[in-house]
Amino acid sequence: MKDFIFARFCWRRATATVNAARADHRQWPGRTALVLVVLAVTVGGAAAQTCPQIAGYVETVRAGDAGITMEAKLDTGADTSALDARDITTFFRDEATWATFMTGAGEQARRLAGPIVRWVRIHRAGTKAERRPVIALALCVGGQRMSAEFTLTDRSGQAYPVLVGRAALAGRIAVDSSREHVGPLCPAPTP
Repeated sequence: MKDFIFARFCWRRATATVNAARADHRQWPGRTALVLVVLAVTVGGAAAQTCPQIAGYVETVRAGDAGITMEAKLDTGADTSALDARDITTFFRDEATWATFMTGAGEQARRLAGPIVRWVRIHRAGTKAERRPVIALALCVGGQRMSAEFTLTDRSGQAYPVLVGRAALAGRIAVDSSREHVGPLCPAPTP
């Protein structure tokens, strides 16, 4: 919650500065330029490093080293992120348990693999508890690159193949629940 309030403060501060510059530009054009330069230095400097990126509750993300493009729901009510994974198999490599699985659809379908970080037990109302593997994958949301932990589960019945939870969003992304596709698109990874 503190991160969201801080992001709101950063957003309001930048918006108020720009609006003040717009209102004053007729009375003193030089002041408008000065305010915009100060804003650029402030937002481009320390404030940009501390103010999270604003994103909508639905964004296009890139997941994994292959940069698979998928629609994601940014869910501040979920702690851990979840990734649509089918045909999950586990195996041992380098004294660790790994998972391999299919994700994506159509031309974006890929088989990914990664070491299992931990296992979680998911409890849903009216169903038995489900044990799921958790792996760490590269993730890009709203232009922000990060590593995030994902539970692997079949999300084919869900509206979005990726759910990005609080742990991945904290300190990086502030979610505007009234908007979609607000953040910048992530560039494709270089081969």
